[in-house]
Amino acid sequence: KINPVSSREQAIKIMADSDDPAVKSLIEVLDTGYVVDVLPVRTALPGAGLKIACPDSAQTAQEILVKALQAAGVHTETPSGADSSANLKLELVPEPAREGITGDGFQIRSGGRKQGVSVRAGTRFGLFQAATAIAAHLADSNAPSFPLISRKDRKSVV
Repeated sequence: KINPVSSREQAIKIMADSDDPAVKSLIEVLDTGYVVDVLPVRTALPGAGLKIACPDSAQTAQEILVKALQAAGVHTETPSGADSSANLKLELVPEPAREGITGDGFQIRSGGRKQGVSVRAGTRFGLFQAATAIAAHLADSNAPSFPLISRKDRKSVV
């Protein structure tokens, strides 16, 4: 029998020295699996100030977003508690499985022009991970925008 894990690792080691783009793509598939790009992958930030609403229990995620947005040159407002007029809403979902969110996973999705961007998670750590993903995106992109992504919880194997 062939051990699939060690065979995959051996294949990656053998091909890792290649400069061929086709081989590099094959290594990525072997290492991480298929990567699917979903369009649109980002949404533009509003032209005026950005009002951010979040639950009181997720203030750390809000602070990360405020710092990242201000570093990107976006004026932010942080009203206390839930604010229906906010154009960026961090939400703790009571039944995340119904939304397709597992564990500490999250979703960042656009609600259209009038509803802004919704960041949804089942846990505070999920909102924290979403905030750090948005901050990393803002730091890497030329034009400030929100990434529209969904990330499932990554289980660690012990």
